[in-house]
Amino acid sequence: MKKITHYITPFLTIALLLILSGCASIVSESKYPVFINSSPPGAQISVINEGGSQVFAGRTPVVATLKSGTSYFNGADYQIIAKTADGQTAHHSLSSSIDGWYVGNLLFGGIIGFLVVDPLTGAMYKLPESTPTFQFVEPVQQREVKVTSKDEQAPSVPGRMIPSGA
Repeated sequence: MKKITHYITPFLTIALLLILSGCASIVSESKYPVFINSSPPGAQISVINEGGSQVFAGRTPVVATLKSGTSYFNGADYQIIAKTADGQTAHHSLSSSIDGWYVGNLLFGGIIGFLVVDPLTGAMYKLPESTPTFQFVEPVQQREVKVTSKDEQAPSVPGRMIPSGA
């Protein structure tokens, strides 16, 4: 009898873990790296969650690791604010979407994963890998230009003329 339980216990443990776990939780993540860039680079980035809290700050180009879900059956939404040193500001919305692996719970019999595990962990959602590049107008560099009148022009330098046909 001891020999049979020795072989059955690992099998039952693995079967139980597969039944109680979510497909997306196994295959996917609940936090995603999101690449944020600007042109020109160096914009100050703030990522604000739907509750109004800043969850990330940095300078472009940067990778922000963000949660894909916020609570039970609730995907994450973010506002990304980019600001340049000269005061230009741009906004971009970032929203999660259903991860295809979440549907795998129905195919592989993980009803607990479908209704409990993946919705609670946020693994049923995914975030895009990057955002559109924030495009800013580069500041114009000021140059000093001196305006002179015809009378104030520098004297011309005499040149050497070469006769034609020579």
